[in-house]
Amino acid sequence: MNPIQLTVVEPARAQAVATILHDALNLPDRLWELIDDPAYTTYAATQDDEVVAGAVVRWDVESEIAVLGVAPDCRGVGVGQSVVAQIAEEAKRRQVESLLVGTSSIAIDNILFYQKCGFRMSHVRRNYFDEVYPEINVEWRGIKLHDMIVFDYDL
Repeated sequence: MNPIQLTVVEPARAQAVATILHDALNLPDRLWELIDDPAYTTYAATQDDEVVAGAVVRWDVESEIAVLGVAPDCRGVGVGQSVVAQIAEEAKRRQVESLLVGTSSIAIDNILFYQKCGFRMSHVRRNYFDEVYPEINVEWRGIKLHDMIVFDYDL
């Protein structure tokens, strides 16, 4: 099996990546707003000519992985970690001061994943989902989603 290649995808050619990213951000209109926004860069991760993951990143002095998704049949085998590692390397090349990623406070698997990738908890964006995505009404084990946990990668 060949290594995972991370390449920039223009919005007009992002459908395959958007399909994978839809699992991470299940609001198609908002996802396409990010993909179409010139402030963000969309990446496709391919392996053996198949799109296995994708990411949308906002590059700045303080950069942020806005969306990260891995194809369901490629999870748990290091694909996501490879994508994060390649984004972190790009951040170093760009001399980014801080690389952030945020996830739902009730997404336990995501919280563990980002720590496994080398991110450290930074802060909480209180009421983030209430304010930014009021149409989302998610509960997990009786806990309503309100907050985003933000992680910082030590570059």
